[in-house]
Amino acid sequence: MRIGAEREPSGPYAACGRLIRVERTRVGLGVERAAGAVGVAPSYLSMVEAGKKPPSKRVVEKLSDAFRLVASARQSFLAAVARERFLVDLRKLVGEDRARQAWVREYVSDLAMQGEPRR
Repeated sequence: MRIGAEREPSGPYAACGRLIRVERTRVGLGVERAAGAVGVAPSYLSMVEAGKKPPSKRVVEKLSDAFRLVASARQSFLAAVARERFLVDLRKLVGEDRARQAWVREYVSDLAMQGEPRR
């Protein structure tokens, strides 16, 4: 792999990193420029995009400003990143307990399909 080439995110927060990287590259910002606009180190943003660090809410909000997203796109972007971070944190909380994992899968599926959880 050449220096500066971007790898596919593979850490625990890979989906969050992927969402951020897609938007950043869509608007034509490099990592250094985007990090500067947000006020974080380029290495931190790289770790977020690689899925190795969770993005803070403040960083995601500032990124959406740097990406100049219109209101509806901004809301969708913020919600998508928050959802992916929540799912990772939930998996960590549930751990290896198979009964809890099954319940979480069913609950999340219900939320996605119906908009409300089954009771």
